[in-house]
Amino acid sequence: MAAVRNRPIAKILIGLVGVVVGLFLGKMAFQAFENRPGKLEAEFETAVQNDPAMGTMFQAFRQYFPTDYAALKAEMVAQHRAGATPASLNMLGFNRMAVFRKAHIRELALAPSAELQAFRKSQAALINGLAAESPTLCAQYTFATIKPGTTPSPKVQKLLADIGAAQFRAIAAGQKTPAKREIDTLSRADSEALVAQMKRAGLSDRQLAAFLDGSGARALSETDQCRTGVILTQALDGLPADQAERVLAFMTAHS
Repeated sequence: MAAVRNRPIAKILIGLVGVVVGLFLGKMAFQAFENRPGKLEAEFETAVQNDPAMGTMFQAFRQYFPTDYAALKAEMVAQHRAGATPASLNMLGFNRMAVFRKAHIRELALAPSAELQAFRKSQAALINGLAAESPTLCAQYTFATIKPGTTPSPKVQKLLADIGAAQFRAIAAGQKTPAKREIDTLSRADSEALVAQMKRAGLSDRQLAAFLDGSGARALSETDQCRTGVILTQALDGLPADQAERVLAFMTAHS
C-alpha cells in the first residue's frame, strides 16, 4: 500500500491565516474611512470587530495576540493615512499575517487535542462550503494557492473567519500547553491509514498519485483538486481522533 513519505502533502489544506486576513482586510477596514487624525484607529476597531462575516476572527486575534493585533492596526492605519490603496492594504495584511503564521506554525501543530480538533472541524466546514460555492476557490484552498483579491460570498467569508479564529485559539493553546506530539515525521502506519481512508472515500488512483507526488496541483484539474481536498477532510474525520491529530499536525508543521 502506498504511504505518505516526507513532505508531499505538506502544502495541502492548511488553512492559511495570511490568506484569511489578507483576502479582505484592506477593502473591509478602509473602504469608507475618513482620513482624520485620531479617528482612524476607532474606525478600524469598529470595522473589523463588528463585521458580520469576519468579526469573530479579529476578535480572537485581539484577544489572544493583543500586541500583534495592535501592531497590525497601527501599520494599517499609518499606511492608509499615507495614501495606500485598498489593494496595497490588502497585500499588507496578507503579508503581515503570513509572517505571523510562519512564526507560530509549530505552536499550531502542537495545539492541545481540543483546539486542534476544533481547527480540523472548521477546516472541514470551510472546504465543504467552498466546494458547494466555487470549485475554483475550493481547488485553490486545497493546494494553498488562494491569493489576495479573491472575494467569496459572505457565507464563505464567515467560514474563513471561523477557521481563522480557530487557528488563533489553537496557536495560543499550543504556546501555553503544547501537546507531546511528534510533528517532524509521520509514521508509516499513520500514512497508510490516511491513504486507505482516502481510497475508501473514493479518491481514484490517479488523484491519489498526484496527491502523494507533492505536485498534485499541476497534475489535476480544478474539479479533481477540489475533490482531493474534500476527500482529505473526510479521511481525517474517519481516522481515530489521535491518529487524525498526528496526521494534521505533521501537515501543519511542514506547511
